[in-house]
Amino acid sequence: MARRQTRTAAVCLARPPSGGPPRSLAFAAPFKVAKRPPADTTAAKPAAQAAPYIPVTLVGKVFYVVMQTTSAFVNGSILGALVGVVTGAWGKKTWVGARTEAMSAARSWGGISGVYTGLTVFTKAVRGVDDNYNAVIGACGSGAVFSLQSGPRAALQGCATFALFSYVVDMFAKPRE
Repeated sequence: MARRQTRTAAVCLARPPSGGPPRSLAFAAPFKVAKRPPADTTAAKPAAQAAPYIPVTLVGKVFYVVMQTTSAFVNGSILGALVGVVTGAWGKKTWVGARTEAMSAARSWGGISGVYTGLTVFTKAVRGVDDNYNAVIGACGSGAVFSLQSGPRAALQGCATFALFSYVVDMFAKPRE
């Protein structure tokens, strides 16, 4: 690796004899100015991806899972409420209808995103690996919870559907290594 070259320089403002504003810069007092090393133009290097954060201690893992799950629930609830207000106002044309629709959508979206993120982060913390299977497990759990009111068969179908959809999206969205 090339050694960085430095030079000493300082800035002092030169005032013209007429007493007006400074017109030029003169280098007089010492400070270090680093020169950039020459750019390597032979080959483009791919950007290094940062390693995922996986806590080590049990307390760190619990705190990480709880914080990620809570923030996902809150974000999902806010987005669901916004969508619910729009769809409720569009369909029911009253404030009461919009509010009812917003509360229902906030519960649904918040629950799905909270369960998905909670299971995904929990799986990542337990396994110690960040890969597509964590997302598949989270999607399976959120699909099962979302469809649970319709019975166990619907919960299994919801699990399989959400997990398959998550796997397919992750295969196309994430770059291959």
